[in-house]
Amino acid sequence: MSSQGVLNSTNPDTTAESNSNPDNNNLTNTTTESALDDVWASSDDESNFIPKVKESYGEDDGDENTPDHVDIIALRRKHGKQGYLDGLSQAKEESLQEGFDSGYPKGATLGFLSGTLLMDLKSLLNENKISSSDFETAKSELDITNILQQKYFNDDLNLIEKRHPVLVKWENYINNI
Repeated sequence: MSSQGVLNSTNPDTTAESNSNPDNNNLTNTTTESALDDVWASSDDESNFIPKVKESYGEDDGDENTPDHVDIIALRRKHGKQGYLDGLSQAKEESLQEGFDSGYPKGATLGFLSGTLLMDLKSLLNENKISSSDFETAKSELDITNILQQKYFNDDLNLIEKRHPVLVKWENYINNI
């Protein structure tokens, strides 16, 4: 193809010349125009051109039907997700602290009572008033992880019974010696 044919096939002013030129390999102006019509608006249509997607870049123009730019949507999703996670984390921390503040004194009291009973039982063991197997059983049952098992507490972390059943058992054991 000659350079004249290529130039003429894309230049609408030389259409007649390109159609009569045998070197243009049958390139016509109509082919060029139809291909360009799909991409470019003609000068007559420019005043009536309305883009299909309006990019607002975060500006709120009050039109709920206007789609947002893809990057804005992704950014909103990212920040929304991060805000949700931050709020959830903060709520967990506050809830955990509140639970600790209300539960710690109860656990400390139960731990203190358990330790006091173990001290009394150790004294009784040293005086040979109880067997070492009874003391080992008491040590196992009065261990704080056993005392604080969920089965002894309700949903509000209060004792189900008025007094802890394991502590009552060993208090009674000591009192009956």
